[in-house]
Amino acid sequence: MSNTYKSINMNAPIGAGGGSVPYQGTILIASWVLNGATYELLIPESSHGKGAIIAVQVFELSGGVYSEVEVDIRISASGDITLIIQSSPDLRFDGKLIVIGE
Repeated sequence: MSNTYKSINMNAPIGAGGGSVPYQGTILIASWVLNGATYELLIPESSHGKGAIIAVQVFELSGGVYSEVEVDIRISASGDITLIIQSSPDLRFDGKLIVIGE
């Protein structure tokens, strides 16, 4: 089974949108929080507004180009999203988060 992705306009305004408009959030290196052997970044459902049945894509910004990256993603029953990466080596990055809801 292969993954399929909906095309996203990475230059669209950041913020929650109604209906099928995806949420785009900025990821900043300074926003990651150290938690033992990992760094975590929490995006509450109240920020993305897409509910708990969602698809999440994460992009790293490097040299002005966004590239999709794989990180551990946990979605709570209430729709809060936690991104998780290793703390050693330090893999924090700037980028964007895309959330697509039903």
